[in-house]
Amino acid sequence: MTSSPINSLEAIEKRMRELDVRQTRYLTMSILSVFISFPLAMYFSCQEDINNTPKPLVYSISAWSVFLLCSVFLFVDTWGKRSRVKMQHEHELARQSPNPPILFLRSFQRPELTRGPLSVSSSSLDFGLSHSSTATYGGETLAYHIGEAVSELGRLVAIGNHTEAFWTRAVDDPMSIPEIGSQAYLISKEENWLEVFLEVVRASKFIIVIPETTTGIVREMKILKDAEFIKKILILMPPTPQAQMNESSNMREIYPYFRSRWNEVRSILAGKGIYLPVYNGTGMIYLPNLDFSVRISEPLSKIPYKEEMFPQVSNSDILMAIQTTIYKMLQSLPTVKGVPLNELVKRLEGEELAHLLQGKPRRLFFGGKDIKMS
Repeated sequence: MTSSPINSLEAIEKRMRELDVRQTRYLTMSILSVFISFPLAMYFSCQEDINNTPKPLVYSISAWSVFLLCSVFLFVDTWGKRSRVKMQHEHELARQSPNPPILFLRSFQRPELTRGPLSVSSSSLDFGLSHSSTATYGGETLAYHIGEAVSELGRLVAIGNHTEAFWTRAVDDPMSIPEIGSQAYLISKEENWLEVFLEVVRASKFIIVIPETTTGIVREMKILKDAEFIKKILILMPPTPQAQMNESSNMREIYPYFRSRWNEVRSILAGKGIYLPVYNGTGMIYLPNLDFSVRISEPLSKIPYKEEMFPQVSNSDILMAIQTTIYKMLQSLPTVKGVPLNELVKRLEGEELAHLLQGKPRRLFFGGKDIKMS
């Protein structure tokens, strides 16, 4: 017997509170173990004749070391479960949302947009694991900030399938957590994709697009080149994120990556009849013409971007900048009633066309119960 949506939401919130308590407990145990085992280990290392060290001391150090490792494992395990329960919570809220969805079209393969942080090699513009500069949007992904920026208007909704890199990483990798925010993920089969896409487009209050060259995004943008849909679209040019280290050399590596990537996308899409503006490091949100060229635009910062300096949109201000700019651009869009997300999800799931992603807490190290969703 399945529980009602309200009961499911209450069960998830209860589980989150339980995991919060456990997480705090294991963290306290870990800190306590460090404070006790470290002095013992230091005393042990100072002994001139280790072989004559009292056995109780050796046993104590060993016991506290094992206790520390177990506490850390339990903490990480609980953290992973809590993150996935948080994702369940967001999706259950989306299932009950009375507001129209806000469709979000982007590539799931851009780490700086979906998984973060971006790591750029110091020797080239390729991704590197060493000697690299890392940058984030205030420690979060850009997608997270967009979801939070529009949360008062509705739920940000992305459409995908389990074969895409994002879903493989988020669902199948037990150590990977997808971005969590005011977002929802609709999963559809390839044969149902077009029908689901058009349903969500028509139901959406508006649509946010970050252009890319992947097959899915190009296909979606071509469909949106329609007078009925173009009036709902906001195009977002991602700003260059700020480097985590305050060195201008880092920005000289990160900014060219964003500039070259956007301009590469711009060049490729131009051959498909989609015309994007030249990249600007401050980022931009604009209303497009039918060919996706700029009709009305608004930068995320009024201060001109200079390549030799840090981005003028700081990490702490990125959320406010996106939110303010989106609200300002919406004043130029016609009012769209849309369809409540709860009604849309109910219809899509009832017709077995799509369903909300339901990520269950994975067992990272030790066991743990999952929450059965309605």
